[in-house]
Formats: sequence, C-alpha cells, structure tokens
Amino acid sequence: MAALCTAVLFGSCLPAARVLAADFPQGLLLHLNFDQMDGGTVIDRSGHGNARVFRAKWTPYGKQGGGCEFMATNSWLTVANAGYLNPTQATFAAWFKTTNAQERLILDKGKESGYALGIAGEPEAGKLFCAVGGSLCLGDGPVSDGAWHHGAATCDGENLKLYVDGTLQKQVIPRRGGIPAGTNDLVIGMNRSGDPAQDVKTSFGGMIDDLMIFNHALSAEEVQAVMDSIKPKFTREQVAQRLKELKELYDRGLLTKEFYDRKAAECEVSP
Repeated sequence: MAALCTAVLFGSCLPAARVLAADFPQGLLLHLNFDQMDGGTVIDRSGHGNARVFRAKWTPYGKQGGGCEFMATNSWLTVANAGYLNPTQATFAAWFKTTNAQERLILDKGKESGYALGIAGEPEAGKLFCAVGGSLCLGDGPVSDGAWHHGAATCDGENLKLYVDGTLQKQVIPRRGGIPAGTNDLVIGMNRSGDPAQDVKTSFGGMIDDLMIFNHALSAEEVQAVMDSIKPKFTREQVAQRLKELKELYDRGLLTKEFYDRKAAECEVSP
C-alpha cells in the first residue's frame, strides 16, 4: 500500500522525462521545470545556465510534478547574469500559486532597468503585472486566490502584452525599442534589484512551476502551446490503472475528495 500511495501522490506513471512537443515554440532561453532540485541547484532544461537555490524548497505538489515553494522573505533562486538573459525581445512565462495580494515578484531583473514579472500591490492588488524598462502592464483582475494560474508577458519591440491562463488581457502598453540590457542577476521568487527599495528581500510567498523565458514574443497560439505542454498524457491502459488506484485510495479514506478530483482530472489520453 505504501508503494501505491507513493505512485499516486508523486505521479510515477508519468514518463521519466517530459519531452516538449514538436510544435512547441522555439527560442527557449531558460526553462526551470522544478521536477527536481539537486544539491541546491535547479537544472535549466534549455541548457544555458542552472539556478542556485537560497532558502526556497522543492515540493512534489507543483502544477505538474515538482514545484518550488517560497517563503515570505529571504527565499529565492538566482541565475547568474549572462548575455542570453538580456534579449531585446522576449516572452516571460510561469505557473504560479499564491494568496498574497501585495507586490510579489515571480522573476526580477530590475523593474526600471530590465524586466520583471509578478503580482501587483495596491492599488491594483493581486493582479499580474509585467514591467520592462519602467513600462508597466497589468492584468484584468486578481490572481492571488490560491489557485494555479499561468502568466505570460510578451515584448516585441512595439507593445507589451499580458496573458493570464491563455487569455490576452485588455491592457496593451505601447513600448518601442528593445528590452534594456541590465547587469543584475536574474532572481526568481524575490525582489533583489531594489525596485522599489522597501520591498528588497520580500519573497513570493507561494509556489512557482515551469518558468520559461523565450527570445521572442510568442503568439497567442504559442502561449497556449506552452500552457498545454505540462498536461500529463497517458495511454488508455495507464489512465485506467491510475483511476483504479486513485479510487482505491479514496475509498480507503486516504485521499480527500479535492485531491482525488484533481488527480483524476490530470489523466488525459494521448491522441
């Protein structure tokens, strides 16, 4: 029974490694899927540069597979500054989950001097935002409800746009020219750039999963492809076995109804 619990809780019927679909967007500069942390390091699946972990912790309860959990203060990851982290055009994307409605950063390379993606504070509390060289774009409504959401920001040299759960948000900010090339390291889950100074060392206070940076602005269809890329897919036989195991554990009182429903919904047959 212990082995069965482990298989269901941690998703052992998933493939050993996630392989991106053939139609997945090109141009990945950074991809942290958080499926494992090894000795204080998170592997960058794009092959460019790994992230160092500082007081953040791995959790098996990410959006899919593992995720990264951040405390309220002094909890972050760092990717050392390099040329590839200073694209002139880009897409920043991540899954996130928080109940914080104060300003919290998902990624930070300087709101005024580079780029940042995060949750806004007052007067736009709880909305997703992206800042590029001081230009600010806000989502339509709060996303600090404790549920998983996907956020993506695109900057194409003409406009700054935001997508929340695959939907283009109403505000589009004209911004001509490239993204400023900054000297700050890329920080994930905390403000360390000093924009604004009073929020330095304030951490995300929630979970982040599948963080990606691309070297160009994705289309709406490509943003959807990024979202869909983390959906687990199984054969019909795997689905049947997984549902059987889940039902057995639920009937024995070992799973809550919420957890059972969530895990059952993850099962999707490959076409």
